Amino acid sequence: MNKKNFMKKMLLAILFSFSLNYFTFAQNNQVNVIDPSQEAMLATYNQGISYLEQKRYTEAIKEFDKAINGSPNFYKAYFNRAHAYEKLEKYGSAIWNYSKCISLQPRESKTYFARGKCKASLGQADKAMTDFNRALELDPQNTDVYYFKGLVLFEQQNYHAAISQYDQALKVNPSFVNALNDRAGAKRMIDDLDGAIEDYQKAIQAEKSHDFVYNNLASAFRLKGDFDKAIENYSAAITLKPTSFLFYNNRGRAYFEKGEFSKALKDFDKAIELNPKYALAYNNRASAHKQLKSYKLAENDATKAISLKPDFGAAYLNRGIIREMLRDQASACQDWDRAAQLGIETAKQYTQSCK
Repeated sequence: MNKKNFMKKMLLAILFSFSLNYFTFAQNNQVNVIDPSQEAMLATYNQGISYLEQKRYTEAIKEFDKAINGSPNFYKAYFNRAHAYEKLEKYGSAIWNYSKCISLQPRESKTYFARGKCKASLGQADKAMTDFNRALELDPQNTDVYYFKGLVLFEQQNYHAAISQYDQALKVNPSFVNALNDRAGAKRMIDDLDGAIEDYQKAIQAEKSHDFVYNNLASAFRLKGDFDKAIENYSAAITLKPTSFLFYNNRGRAYFEKGEFSKALKDFDKAIELNPKYALAYNNRASAHKQLKSYKLAENDATKAISLKPDFGAAYLNRGIIREMLRDQASACQDWDRAAQLGIETAKQYTQSCK
């Protein structure tokens, strides 16, 4: 998982993250004497909250700036300004504001957690872990902190340690879908497919609306060679999200590996219809055409995959095999050479026939 993908993962996981508990001020029927400057400061703060809720983060920051100018120790204004910066992926500014919050209220677990997430997004794993650990000292039952510690450890490819953190989260909340899903992912990385399948199934029992969990369960079954169960679960994912080109592509792979090439072809067609720039689906469709002995169509698809992804070594290997079937040995050898240059070890075996 590269840094960009890790940041996406962090953003997706926010669904299961802590609530910001936006704090608004409202007048009631009691008679109170309010200083006009204080009233104006609260009004700008509440406007900032309104902008946050509308996802107008830059405008929210400007309102929180005004509120802080009127009240330099306004904890909630710093916290929400930090959150706005975080949503804009301006993590350095977010960290500064969270740090200010900590200086004002040093025993708020959620602030350490929020700052730790920003540090993790910047690749500062050790510093993030320090913040996460402090957050757990203050709130040992915070499942989200255990979960994000697991994410950081997974990113470091420390899968056993990641599993231990997901375990901790699940002790507190056994129905924590993301923790179950990601613990399963870590188990897949250590070749514990049975354990992964069990976790994916638990996640589905907890919440049946998560299409990505069905997709992941299907992939685990496909890796075990149980193609019928793989197809069943990919189909469930597609039912929940029929616009996903990834799910169609993945089900197509299961059909392909089962030897049902015509069905695979239809799924690859659908994946390409949904995303005409998805190089992998073109290469997969090329393989299906190849198995059905439609070699020219296969060559066209492999070529399209390469045009979309010029460093696609597997597509060069595939096109080389297809061109050999078309009796174009010279072009096949060129493709295999290129595939080998791109790190496809299998291609080196094919180049032996070119000497």
